[in-house]
Amino acid sequence: MSPRLQFCLALLGALLAGWPLWRLTMPAETAAAAPAPRETPENARPATLTVRFTGKPKKLRVQLGDETLAARPADEDSPWESEVTLPAGAAPLALRVQAEWDGDAPQAVTLGLEPDCLPAREATRWSDAGRLDDIFLFSW
Repeated sequence: MSPRLQFCLALLGALLAGWPLWRLTMPAETAAAAPAPRETPENARPATLTVRFTGKPKKLRVQLGDETLAARPADEDSPWESEVTLPAGAAPLALRVQAEWDGDAPQAVTLGLEPDCLPAREATRWSDAGRLDDIFLFSW
C-alpha cells in the first residue's frame, strides 16, 4: 500500500471519528432562556423557609407580624419548604409559629431560614399538650 493511500485512509478514519465528537461538543444553536428573577421590593430579601416537624400537625402556620408567611398544606410531609420574602434590615427577625397536633405527646418544630446571600439559621421548639404558639428569633 502506498504512503499516500495510507495517509488518506488515516485522514478518513480521523474525520469519521471526529464528526460525532464535534457534534457533541459544539455549542447549542438556541440558548435556553434564563429564568426571570423574582420581583421583590427594594427593602425585601427573598429566602427559603424550611419547616421540619416530628409528628404531622393538623395545623401549622408561620407569621411575620400580622402577615402569614406560610401555612402547611394538608398533604405536606416533613420537611416542607416555602419561598418567602423577608424585610431587609439588621434587626432580629421574629417569626411566630402556631401548630396543633392530635394527642398530648410532645412534638418538635424546627424552622430553617436561608435568605439569599446570608448563612442559614435554624431553631427548634417543642409543643406543650399538643399545641405550639411560640416566637422564633433569627439574626444575622
